[in-house]
Amino acid sequence: MPAFTAHEPLRALRTVLAARALRRSLLAYLLFNTAEWAVWVAILVYAYEKGGTTAAAVASLIQLLPAAAAAPLVALMGDRVPRERVLPRIYWIQSATMALTVLLFAGNCGLPLILIGAALVSVTISLTRPVYLAALPAFAATPSQLTAANSVSTMVESIAVLLGPAVAAAIMHVAGPLQVFGVFAVGQLLAALLVRQPARRDGSGAGAMRPRMSLSDWTDSLVELRAQPHGILLLSYVGISYLLVGMADVLAVVLAFEILSLGPAGPGVLISAIGFGGMAGAGASILLAGRRRLGAALAGSLLVAGVPFALTGLTSHLLPAVLLLATAGAGKSFLDVAARTLLQRSVADDVLARVFGLQEGLMLLAMATGAAVVPLMVTVAGSRGAFLVAGLMLPLLAVLTWRRLESIDAEAAAPSRSLILLLRLPMFGHLPVPVVERLARHCVPVEFAPGEPVIRQGDQAGHFFVVESGQLAVMVDGQPRPSLGPGDAFGEIALMRAVQRTASVTAASSVRLWMLDHETFLAAIAGSRRAEMVATRVADTRLAATQTTRAEERNYRNRRR
Repeated sequence: MPAFTAHEPLRALRTVLAARALRRSLLAYLLFNTAEWAVWVAILVYAYEKGGTTAAAVASLIQLLPAAAAAPLVALMGDRVPRERVLPRIYWIQSATMALTVLLFAGNCGLPLILIGAALVSVTISLTRPVYLAALPAFAATPSQLTAANSVSTMVESIAVLLGPAVAAAIMHVAGPLQVFGVFAVGQLLAALLVRQPARRDGSGAGAMRPRMSLSDWTDSLVELRAQPHGILLLSYVGISYLLVGMADVLAVVLAFEILSLGPAGPGVLISAIGFGGMAGAGASILLAGRRRLGAALAGSLLVAGVPFALTGLTSHLLPAVLLLATAGAGKSFLDVAARTLLQRSVADDVLARVFGLQEGLMLLAMATGAAVVPLMVTVAGSRGAFLVAGLMLPLLAVLTWRRLESIDAEAAAPSRSLILLLRLPMFGHLPVPVVERLARHCVPVEFAPGEPVIRQGDQAGHFFVVESGQLAVMVDGQPRPSLGPGDAFGEIALMRAVQRTASVTAASSVRLWMLDHETFLAAIAGSRRAEMVATRVADTRLAATQTTRAEERNYRNRRR
């Protein structure tokens, strides 16, 4: 495996920012995340003004619970329709639901109806992250670029944690919640325009159109997670981390008033410290780009996100509390980047949006649960003890799952040489990088001595081959054809046409090949219409050359007669 260099993360970051599609997608994602936090703050403030703390709590649950239930189900769209077409539609729908809420405010429809409007907004918001994260691998040209794109996405989320509430506060200072929803309804229209792409005639792109939809399709994500040894584990890490997020907002109030004796601005300062730490952690997570092994980073992030938070309850001064919370926020960002990247690498592309939808629903449910259990924790363990209990959840999870963390990289990392060879083949160049990584993990190295046959004409086809080193002789009906060398591939004709081998291939020197079974090869090619077109063109060209050779041989024999 090539050695990791400090230049690779910076190179990956530059490629992310230079890629027009990624850049526009990230800008739209910033608009979305800012809108998410701004309308959340606006509706909570409005509910508090109408009915106090109870109304604000009810408003939180009304927004979170339907969104948590809807996200796993509706994210099915991201696997049934091309994701580059789904994302702008979701932004359009968000804009429409925000505009509807503006009308409810303008018509003085009362708190219950306005909360229903806000719940619709929250449901549409819960759809964006699953589709965006599932589409991201298709934009990335290399594994390093995918990790860098996840890092920048997490940084965008952290920036929005600060920017969204600040914009909402500024607008509400001079106007009201109606104007907040109005401004971001326009913002989501802009986000839709940023990611809007013309339809491609070849139907390429992640998530090719599938005509039939049923509820049983959603269960495919659960089957895929069960098939992946670490899929459920990664989701559990994310779920418990967001349980901590839900606790943190309420515990920040407890810390400010009951432990540090701060004024009304205290909770805001403490929550902002988590946000600033999250920004710093997201920025630092760019160092993960170029590293195939993310298990150690994942384990470290569990410790860094939990231990400082646990220690926060033991301090009695503002500065140490701010530093500890910022450190915990940085660990949380590292955890997000590592977990997302590993999920994108390991989960099959055709159910990826549903898996991220399941994660989104779990996150929202965990946040609501975390906020709800804090009063009980404070009653049982006290104000300081509640921080210890909350903060030690993630480190305890790391200790209990340490053995599985040690093996997570071995199963998620692809053999680098086979991956490089596959990425250079035109037929795989249109597939998302994680899909090619999974192909590389299925590749088996094989070696042949000089004169040893690899495949024989007329045999049944079972594998696709890529040449790493050495030379191979090719014969069709006993006639020599151009030889094969490093970087060449063969065996696709019989696999794609479901026919017997059309040529014999023999090692002319000592050769090393990578062998891919036919089921994995055909499943990957069928997942992208453009990849299938390229592979078909290659197979047709070689098949035509084979038929030409046979025709020439027949003509030669006829002339001799």
